[in-house]
Amino acid sequence: MTHWQKSKVGRNKPCPCGSGQKFKKCHGLKNQPALVPPEVLQELQPIEVLERQRVKQQGLGRPIISASVAGTRAVAVGNELYQTKAQTFHEFLWDYIKSVLGSEWGNAELAKAPDKRHPLLNWYQEAAKYINAHIRERGKVHTMPSIGVVSAYLQLAYNLYLIAHNQELGNRLIRRLKQPDQFFPAYYETSIFGALVRAGFELEFEDETDSSTTHCEATATFRKTGRKFSVEAKMRQASTASVDIGRQIKKALRKKAIHARIVFAEINIPELPDSNQQVASLQNILDDIRKRESEMLTTTEPLPSAYVVVTNHPFLYFPDKSVRPWAIAEGFRLPDFGWRATFGSLREALAAREKHQEMFALRNSWEENHEIPTTFDGEIAEFAFGDGPPRLLVGHDYNIPNNEGGNVVGTLMQGVVMPSEKQCFGFYRTKEGKNIIATCPLTDSELAVYERHPDTFFGVPQRPQKGARDALELYDFFYDGYKSSSKENLLKLLKGASDMEALKTLSREELLQTYCERLTIGFFQMPASS
Repeated sequence: MTHWQKSKVGRNKPCPCGSGQKFKKCHGLKNQPALVPPEVLQELQPIEVLERQRVKQQGLGRPIISASVAGTRAVAVGNELYQTKAQTFHEFLWDYIKSVLGSEWGNAELAKAPDKRHPLLNWYQEAAKYINAHIRERGKVHTMPSIGVVSAYLQLAYNLYLIAHNQELGNRLIRRLKQPDQFFPAYYETSIFGALVRAGFELEFEDETDSSTTHCEATATFRKTGRKFSVEAKMRQASTASVDIGRQIKKALRKKAIHARIVFAEINIPELPDSNQQVASLQNILDDIRKRESEMLTTTEPLPSAYVVVTNHPFLYFPDKSVRPWAIAEGFRLPDFGWRATFGSLREALAAREKHQEMFALRNSWEENHEIPTTFDGEIAEFAFGDGPPRLLVGHDYNIPNNEGGNVVGTLMQGVVMPSEKQCFGFYRTKEGKNIIATCPLTDSELAVYERHPDTFFGVPQRPQKGARDALELYDFFYDGYKSSSKENLLKLLKGASDMEALKTLSREELLQTYCERLTIGFFQMPASS
């Protein structure tokens, strides 16, 4: 980030920091105190920042464990240790999958004609051709758009790594992956197991050699709550004309399950997220699920309730395009979960979210952790390997324009990104105690980083600048802002409430929830501005 410009903001204009206050009441205050001493920021906050970034990239499973010594990196996968020359985690995965499936098997498949070869090795060959075409200099890290065939190959490698690192790779799963007629269902199972690991679940695989009874594929335990789920994964064959997955769901629900059920159903269709076709397809899928709810398991027993997660991994339908999988969760005979759920109050909606918190965690992880990490330690790839302008970090000193047309050294106290203008507002403090606002342009690469890591973009933890999509997210916004308030301060904020005496009897947590609930309801009751 270079080419700073002195920026003038009208004192009665909104403050660029996004607080909603006028500039003169916010960062335009004279002798404004420093937000946090720079030396404290530089010593303590980088650790928290790196951990936030790591979780955003890797999810809630066991973290990537690696160390670099004398140009060689050691990577732990479960109880095994791998030595690699890889500079990125992607490079490591490229080699890791070969060691899991066996180079001898892979070379034997490559020796076959493409139409006789295992599909995975065709993916490998096409992915290698694409990657090699984008390498300009051997030994250096290169950036390139990921396409469907590359994503399909690396996603399998990543999910195998996640299973092995957090649980154990069973020989049966490897055997099924190597069998062409079992490959795609097994591939889908690895995708589901990987998603569960990233969302904070522990896996325990069922003994599928036990033919004395039917059973699901795995038991998933959500570490935060200890709640267990019986997991089943079904995949619609591409040759099937209808996208009705009701038959697969019903088949999954007929299996015996000890715990609450999660049924994953892959519809396997050539549609991208947020496309017009997807909206129609999703409506048909949800209608099919609803129709099945009235069907019976036996003449006297209805089909059991379950969480149904409909997924689509369209990588191979778009081998030359950048594509990502999508998913939607719906309740089967669970009226308070999913798209159909309606609530009479915000309190009821919050109670339902608490009741189904494991599935909300899975949904959030699916949205946030869909990319494969590039670095081993949570560092942002563009900053770790890029050769762009220097990064703006809160607490660091920079030369910025002053009022006299020259430059002055200022410590960055806070930064605000304006994506639509492709620039950053920086609030600086000079050694003389003066406050200066200066702007600088942002590259497309920097804007992409900000999109992924808005809360750590400036090297310190801060609240992301984003709007709430619904009442629950607005409630979360208020809760996060007031969660450190004492009971005394919360009562002051609620001063004048008609039920003040009853409010005084609540615990601090109950009072916090009540205050945030009333703020949220009040927001939606505000008249629209003309």
